[in-house]
Amino acid sequence: MVLTVDVGNTNIKLGGFEEEQLIFSAAIATQTQYTADDYACSLLRVFDLYQVLPAQVQGVILSSVVPPLLPVLKQALKRLIHRRVLTVGPGMKTGLFVRMENPGRLGSDFVCAAVGAAQFVKPPCVVFDLGTATTVTALDTSGALVGTAILPGMSISLQALSKQTAQLPLISPDRADSPLGKTTEEAMKAGILYGTACMIDGLYQRYCALLGDGTSLLLTGGNAPLILPYCQTGPRYEKDLILVGLRRIYEKNKG
Repeated sequence: MVLTVDVGNTNIKLGGFEEEQLIFSAAIATQTQYTADDYACSLLRVFDLYQVLPAQVQGVILSSVVPPLLPVLKQALKRLIHRRVLTVGPGMKTGLFVRMENPGRLGSDFVCAAVGAAQFVKPPCVVFDLGTATTVTALDTSGALVGTAILPGMSISLQALSKQTAQLPLISPDRADSPLGKTTEEAMKAGILYGTACMIDGLYQRYCALLGDGTSLLLTGGNAPLILPYCQTGPRYEKDLILVGLRRIYEKNKG
């Protein structure tokens, strides 16, 4: 089994692969104050939940957008699995051509999104990762990563609204029946859900003009299921896209 670990600002996603098949996927909360022992205990509980023995894991690959957690998680993983932990970063083989000004500074989340997207659709394509931040990864017809975008995620936007205004509450945007809110909470839900969907639809159209007709649209990330029903451009949702990208990168570097 290959264990893939995607460290985000809010959650750490775990995926166990047997060859091409994803056997399990799970998530634990990102806790910057946790020690290696704390994370080792959390990982053991996940393994127990999905009936996986640490000895079954023959390889590990990790991607992180929270740099301080890298040494802590690597230590926790090594205590349980006793295998070398591959870390996505400069110098790692990805099979991805990056057309950016400084490819070495490109975040590992963009790299994993691009590699994962290529396993589901033919380029050109655009990936929206709706997490704590919303990130966009664009691949041209050759499959090269040609550009990215970063903007505040839904939770950040809602927290800012509540914090910076006197009368707006902090809400949980579960659904909006109409873009015409009849109460303050309905108005906020309509704004964040329809607004985010319109942003995706609008940016996607801009990317199509740059990348060409037939550009595929993929959504992933924790907030993607909330937004999917409100998009009019017919995006494809892939829950485990980043984990799939990690597994592919592992295959290129396991030797």
